[in-house]
Amino acid sequence: MAKKIYLTKTDSLASVVGKIVKAKEDEIVLYIPRGAEFAASRTNFILLKREVTNAGKSLAIESVDEDALELADTAGIKAINPFLHRRQRAVSDIVAIVPQGSVKKIPKMEEPIPEEGAEEKKEVVPPSLTPLPQKKVGEATPRRFLVSVGITAIATLVFVGLMTVLPRAKIELNMEKRNLDFVGAMAASADIKENSFSQNEVRVRGVTFLERKNITKAYPASGKKYAERKATGEVVIYNNFSQTSQSLVATTRFTAPDGKLYRLNNTITVPGASGSIRAAVTADKAGEEYNLAPGVKLRIPGFQGTAKYDGFYAETQGAISGGFVGESSLPSEEDMIRAKADAEKSLEEAIKTQLLFNLPPEVKVLNNAYQFKITDTKINEASSEEGKFTVTLHGEAKLVGFREPELVEVVGRGLIGKSGSDFKPESYELEYGDAALNSEGVLSVPLKYKSVWTHVFAGDSFKSEAAGKNEADLQELVFSIPGIQSGEARLWPFWVTRVPKDVDRIIVDVK
Repeated sequence: MAKKIYLTKTDSLASVVGKIVKAKEDEIVLYIPRGAEFAASRTNFILLKREVTNAGKSLAIESVDEDALELADTAGIKAINPFLHRRQRAVSDIVAIVPQGSVKKIPKMEEPIPEEGAEEKKEVVPPSLTPLPQKKVGEATPRRFLVSVGITAIATLVFVGLMTVLPRAKIELNMEKRNLDFVGAMAASADIKENSFSQNEVRVRGVTFLERKNITKAYPASGKKYAERKATGEVVIYNNFSQTSQSLVATTRFTAPDGKLYRLNNTITVPGASGSIRAAVTADKAGEEYNLAPGVKLRIPGFQGTAKYDGFYAETQGAISGGFVGESSLPSEEDMIRAKADAEKSLEEAIKTQLLFNLPPEVKVLNNAYQFKITDTKINEASSEEGKFTVTLHGEAKLVGFREPELVEVVGRGLIGKSGSDFKPESYELEYGDAALNSEGVLSVPLKYKSVWTHVFAGDSFKSEAAGKNEADLQELVFSIPGIQSGEARLWPFWVTRVPKDVDRIIVDVK
């Protein structure tokens, strides 16, 4: 299959030869645009043919520039104008040609040639065999006339239909293209308020997301030790004595029905008017016997002997538990290190999952574009009845993303410059390096951008202008469009010489 190579208007002889020699194919079709510098000299064509021949390749030239075609032809290179292709129909009349001076009269069939020496005889027709009068040749009956008119009408309708329904035009246009590349870095941050482009860096508006979460997990303790632990829990203290509030200091005693003592952890004030307050208490001594079930009523022995004794009381909220005396499981240093590492991993995964779940779909997020840190750690070494201790972690994660369409826009417009209004991106590729997020929330990442841009083309406007034009006018219209490198038109059926006036019958393929 032949390789088609498109020249730019500034390609030199050396660059043209290089493109042809590098091509893997042996058959080369070289397209030369109108006004190309290469086509200004016949010497270029002669030298080009020599180099192509030495390389063992065959060459053909395509161009709509008649001067270029003429120079190629004089240099012995096959040259064609590819713009207008129409299937041609050769028409010739078949005529018998008789040499001058040899015209002979051909006798009529009804006048036989008499043999030499024979006497002319007249045929006598008996009266009974006298022929009937015959109609003159070409004399039409009314019926034949109507059939003839009908056939003519149908033919006319078919012809008009063909001329109005069948005509099509397909116009293929090759637009000038520009390859624009960028190799540098991208910075994204919520503090960047306006996108900007420079030679080595592009800055885009970032979006910051923050998520906080905590987790508590239990782990088995591998050690053992003698332990004494006091039961702890919460109670609700009620004031049914007066409208006046009552202050109770820390360590205020409360007694259970069996006489065991529990003390307030902190100073509190019980509101008046049948008010109540929730407070934490701890058993006065260690041991399982100080564990209480929910709903146990406690009294304040300090009010005993006064009216307040019956007016103030407390009830356990949930169980008061944890009391223990004896050998207990104890986490070793290794137990706590492993447990903390596992809890951190679980917390980080939970926060990251929540962050990504809440992200808007238009936000682009790169790997490592987030930070995670533990804000608080608590390890409860007191083991449960199952011999497990607990680790509670609080953490937060920050993630910075950006909107990729904004990145593509600012890079592309920065590269195309002032001529950007005349061009549009045809395709692009983005390649990101390893991302990094610093403590200030700025995302930095190496960036490669490759793109192909082509001239803006108003297809509907072009169709309207092309409608009804002949070949010459269409060619002039095509090459008046900025950025056109080459074009080709096909009109169908073969007898059509103008572009259809109906724009729906015009197909424009832009490449």
